[in-house]
Amino acid sequence: MACHRCLMYLGDLARYQNELAGVDTEQLAERFYYQSLSVAPQVGMPFNQLGTLAGSKHYNVEATYYYLRCIHSEVPFEGAYGNLKRLFDKAAKAYHQIRRTDGKKLSVNRQRSRDIKRLLVSFMYLQSLLQPRNR
Repeated sequence: MACHRCLMYLGDLARYQNELAGVDTEQLAERFYYQSLSVAPQVGMPFNQLGTLAGSKHYNVEATYYYLRCIHSEVPFEGAYGNLKRLFDKAAKAYHQIRRTDGKKLSVNRQRSRDIKRLLVSFMYLQSLLQPRNR
């Protein structure tokens, strides 16, 4: 577990460098988190950190995946529930916003981009509806 903890700290340091110092260490942080999972796969904390690292890429789908993996680990990290709820709240807001702007005519490329966004946001909104409400 000491090795797991050290790898987590190294991943956190690389992530902080990426976020605060502008140094491109995102892949390094990801690698440390995955290495910590290989040492202790039952611990969910690295998944939470990977979700944080994913940020809002792909309309939060990637981060949601990691937070769900964290929650469903043998040893979940309690903070992942709040992170997931925050993403689901964002998805609900985006879903209702997209529904209001559906009637506008767009070029083919813009329409394709909007369709992809609508699909991903709708998927996230559906995920939020399927999650148990007790957490």
